[in-house]
Amino acid sequence: MITGDWLQFVREKGLKVGDKILLTREEGVNGERYRIKAERKIFKVWANVQ
Repeated sequence: MITGDWLQFVREKGLKVGDKILLTREEGVNGERYRIKAERKIFKVWANVQ
């Protein structure tokens, strides 16, 4: 389950309908690490949303 300030993240990134959200999990020596990445299609290429 994802908890936290999800709407704040969406607003800060300026996300719109059609943008992609990528959720990843990595196993490391210090435990699990989760990442959230947002991408937007620009001229047929998916680019990171900063």
